Amino acid sequence: MKIYEGMFLMDPALSSDWPAVETEVNRVLKRASAEIIGMRNWDERKLSYPISRHKRGLYVLSYFRASPEKLGDLERDVQLSAQVLRALFLRRDKMTEEQVATSLAAEPPKPPSRYD
Repeated sequence: MKIYEGMFLMDPALSSDWPAVETEVNRVLKRASAEIIGMRNWDERKLSYPISRHKRGLYVLSYFRASPEKLGDLERDVQLSAQVLRALFLRRDKMTEEQVATSLAAEPPKPPSRYD
């Protein structure tokens, strides 16, 4: 089992209902037999371009353990989910538990201003 970082872009209508977001991400990860290490509501932001007619999106950062063979199933479940607009999964083998905890506790980066 390898450690992965998952960034989920969720439907912005769920931004006020964190338990529903958490339930959906847990459902998708559990279907892939993933062991969830941690999850955090990262931020709701304006998107660079509309995705499924949404101009805003809720970002959810998660860390989990899963076997590499199950990643295809996970990506398919994300595509079938109505609440998940997009997802990105990165392998993080060299991260320790302390680094994962630090990453989950850190504040998300500020979006660039128009004049930077």
